[in-house]
Amino acid sequence: MKKLLLFTLLLCGSFINAQITFEKGYFISNEGKQTECFIKNLDWKNNPKDFKYKTDPNEKDFQTESIANVQEFGIINETTFKRFKINIDRSSNELKKC
Repeated sequence: MKKLLLFTLLLCGSFINAQITFEKGYFISNEGKQTECFIKNLDWKNNPKDFKYKTDPNEKDFQTESIANVQEFGIINETTFKRFKINIDRSSNELKKC
């Protein structure tokens, strides 16, 4: 009985820790307008293609914004993602082929 209770408590604790939350952040549109919001922190490993946000943390529904429509977005005191257009050198590494 004690093992079952312990297992149940540990299982409940793992669900509480695994929740993804909306954290205070911002985004800047392509027009330069900055919007304060709450961004769903997915702890991105790679560059995100979009992000979910709410203007009020108590809202049930969220909105999705594509990085094509924003210059920058970030979670305050944590991460910032900025979009840049750059040139990439695609020349060969072998000097004989040049």
